Amino acid sequence: MNLSTLADNLQGVRLCAHLPNGQVLHLGRDGPRVDWHLHCSSLLRRLLRRSRHELRRSYLRGEWDIDGRHLPTLLQALHPVERDPSPLRVAMERLCRGSQRTEAPPHWQASDLWLAQSCLGEELHQGCAHYGEPGLGLEQAQRIRCRELGRQLQLEPGRRLLDLNAGWGALALGLAQQTGATITAWVSSPEQLRYARQEARRRGLHTTLHFDLPQLHTCQERFDGIVGNAITTLGPAPNALLARLAELLRGDGMTWLQFYARRDPRTPDHWPTQSNRPAPLLSALHSALERTELRTLTLHNLSVYRLRDLHAYAARYRRRRAAIGQRFGEYRARYWELQLAGEIAALQQQRIAQYELLLGNAEGLWPPETGDLHPPVRLPQIIASKIPGLAPDL
Repeated sequence: MNLSTLADNLQGVRLCAHLPNGQVLHLGRDGPRVDWHLHCSSLLRRLLRRSRHELRRSYLRGEWDIDGRHLPTLLQALHPVERDPSPLRVAMERLCRGSQRTEAPPHWQASDLWLAQSCLGEELHQGCAHYGEPGLGLEQAQRIRCRELGRQLQLEPGRRLLDLNAGWGALALGLAQQTGATITAWVSSPEQLRYARQEARRRGLHTTLHFDLPQLHTCQERFDGIVGNAITTLGPAPNALLARLAELLRGDGMTWLQFYARRDPRTPDHWPTQSNRPAPLLSALHSALERTELRTLTLHNLSVYRLRDLHAYAARYRRRRAAIGQRFGEYRARYWELQLAGEIAALQQQRIAQYELLLGNAEGLWPPETGDLHPPVRLPQIIASKIPGLAPDL
C-alpha cells in the first residue's frame, strides 16, 4: 500500500497524519478533519508495507494515537477487504494469529465487573439488542429482546433452559424472573460466577436459577430450550457444537443462538485487528445442521442492531478511558479499544455479519412472531422432514 491508496480508502474523513519531524500529511478529500499522531519516524513506512499486522502491534506499543471515534475508520482504510487473497497470504495471516494468542487479555466484557457495568450498563446485558421501535436506548432494547425470547421459546414454570454463555447472568436472570422456568446458566470466569450467584440470591431466584462454569462435554441433562447469547463465533467448524446441542435438546425443544458468520466465501475470515476466532461461513453452518436432527426455523441478520450496540459500548468506553487506563494499564486499555473498533470495522465492511438463529426439531412448535396473537402451531411431520432449512438465508 502507498499514500495514494490509503487516501483512496478513506471514506468520510480528511486524515491529517502528524509525523514526529513536524510534517503534516493531508489524506482524503471529504468529511471532518481527523488528526493522527505518529510518534515514531519509521512507523508510517512500516504501516504502509505491513499494515495488516503492524497497525495493531504499534498501537499497543503506544507508537500512535487518534481520537477513538475514528479508530474504526482508520482500521478500514488500512485494512481494505481483499477478495480472493492468495493462498500464501491466507497461510501467513493464520500463522500470525496463532503466534499472537499468548498476549491477548480476556475480552473486555468478561474482565471486570466495574468495566462491564461502565460499558454495558447496570443490568449487564450482552449480545445483540432489538431496536424494534424508534428512539429506544440500549437498555430498553435489551429488555425487549429478553421478553421476546421468553415468548419465542415458550418458557414457563416447569420448562428447563440451558444458557451456554450467560456472561454476568443478565439474560438468565431476566428470563427466570419473567417466565418461572428452571434455568442452568454457564459463565466464563469465577468473578462472573460470584456476581451471578449473588444476584440470583438477592432476587430470590436461586432455587430455579443455577449458575456454573461450562460443562458442555460432561452435561447429562436434557433441556426444553438452549440459548447461546453473545457467542462471538461458532468456530470455523461448528459441526461438533451443533451435534452436541442436538443431543441435549428434548424432542419439542428449541435452540436460539447469536453469532458472527460470513456469507461470502471470498471474504477473508480475519478481522482488522486479527481476531483469533475466525467467523465461519453460513454454508458451513448449513452443512453442519444437515448432520443433526435440528431444523432452521428463523434466521435474521441483525448487523444493523449490533452496530448500534457496539457504538454505544464504544462511546461509554471513551467517556471512562482515563479511568480504564489507570485501573488496568495502558496496554489493556488500548487492546480493548482495538477490540471494539475491530468489531465495528468488520461489520461496516461486511467482513462478518451478526446473525440470530432459531433451531428446532421436526416435532417442535413453530414460534409466533413478535406481536402475533395466534398460538404457535406444530409443524406437520411430513412437511418438516422434507424441508432442510426454512430460512431463505440458508
